[in-house]
Amino acid sequence: MLLRQYSLVFFASTLMIALTDGTGVAFTITPSNPSDVEFYREQSFAQVSPSQDATTVIDKSLWYGLLPRGGTFSFNTTLRLWSLTSELGFFGWNFQPAKNDLKGSFEIVTYQACNLGDACGGASTPISDIPTGIYRGVGSLFHLKYNPEPNDPQPGQGKLHWIQVVQANYGKANPGVPIISGIPFVDNSGRKSTPYYDYSGYRFAGEDFFMDRPYAGGISNARRNTYFNAQLYLVQETTPPGSNKRTVTIYNGIRWGWKNTVRRRSCPNTSVDSECPLPPPPPPPSCNPSSGGGGCSYRVVDNENEDQKLSLFDSSNLDVANISYDDSESPISVPESTSALGLLAIAAWGVVKAMKIRKDKQS
Repeated sequence: MLLRQYSLVFFASTLMIALTDGTGVAFTITPSNPSDVEFYREQSFAQVSPSQDATTVIDKSLWYGLLPRGGTFSFNTTLRLWSLTSELGFFGWNFQPAKNDLKGSFEIVTYQACNLGDACGGASTPISDIPTGIYRGVGSLFHLKYNPEPNDPQPGQGKLHWIQVVQANYGKANPGVPIISGIPFVDNSGRKSTPYYDYSGYRFAGEDFFMDRPYAGGISNARRNTYFNAQLYLVQETTPPGSNKRTVTIYNGIRWGWKNTVRRRSCPNTSVDSECPLPPPPPPPSCNPSSGGGGCSYRVVDNENEDQKLSLFDSSNLDVANISYDDSESPISVPESTSALGLLAIAAWGVVKAMKIRKDKQS
């Protein structure tokens, strides 16, 4: 009976989340026009083989389709699945929607598509600069600031965090765990302590800013259709004093990402692919500190290290790998291979598994 009650509660809660995914939001994205972003590059083009061209394009749906307060169905289902293997277990976490929308804004500072010849870097954080430069791959550089209104949750108390759920078709989600195309995961470098993208002292995300550089290194990745999709939410830890269950209140969120599309090219004066001139390797990017995507230092990412871990910025190896999203109506998004029914089935299995483990411990 206890198992049945928990299952009914879980299914009811996930159904409510699914039914409210279309809720309107009050918070805003600034600037309102993508082209007004300080460091902005909507797409980047490169010739990647004698017969192929590749175009990397960022997803602009964050300006046109804000995510609902409290999380989408897939976002919340992925969080619950993460909690099954967390240190506190499934029943050690309470993820709840905020009662009110944010009144402030997410300010987009940097949003750039990166292709073979682009130095993917050059932005700065309140703590330090991101070193410019990885190239010979495809990806994006993304940076936002949270600007709260007086009645919004305020930074400075160590309670605001970012949770990002990703889908991608390259790299590794966590150490030793390869990406499965279309399957979402919590992007937290494999930590079982919290689902947060950020942590104490982290250089590239804090209570009022977020940065990421999902990047598929290597020319071979540039020669195939690759994508990275992310659902990003601002959350607040609101655990009551003395409680053994950690409570996380989920506010508003956005989707962002990129995709690389490879197309067959027509060779000048010939229809034979083998007669197309082979493009030379891309030169080092020019030194232009004001570009937001260049700078004077760079690092080559070649085929030998193209299978990078899908990760965040790392203090020792600043190759932020890949991240992704779903639930998108964006014209550049990749169709989900994981249906809502499939996620629900996985979640149901997880709940039954968690209840069995709990029952075994009590017996």
